[in-house]
Amino acid sequence: MKKYKGLARCSTIKQLNKGNSLNDQAESIRNYARKLGGEVSEIIQIQVSGSKMKLNSGVLQKVFLSSKEEGFELILSKLDRLSRDEFSLHQIKKVANEIGVQIHLAGLGKTIQEMSSIEFSILAMLDALAAMPFQLRLI
Repeated sequence: MKKYKGLARCSTIKQLNKGNSLNDQAESIRNYARKLGGEVSEIIQIQVSGSKMKLNSGVLQKVFLSSKEEGFELILSKLDRLSRDEFSLHQIKKVANEIGVQIHLAGLGKTIQEMSSIEFSILAMLDALAAMPFQLRLI
């Protein structure tokens, strides 16, 4: 049976229990792993704003490297759980490819590596646009 690691991220204390909660993300991750015929050995939980989620923060890099060393692929519930910054998303995809770690998106039913550059760019821009009202404090 294939083993996966999950990565769940929330931005605020409010999100911990409501909306895109860590529990909701964990359930999505586990369900997707079962759909792929595998199981999740660990779900890493991070509380940091998506616009601040960068590779150089250390957390993602450690997750990527440990996943590679242990032979795991990663599952996230959605692309915006990885980052909401378009430039960072492209960097993250590049580094994941270089390290050799597959990143599955449960909500899309595919890996970021399976996405064309255009598809990935459009989704990254949409995620960035969705975050804009929060960054401007309009909502």
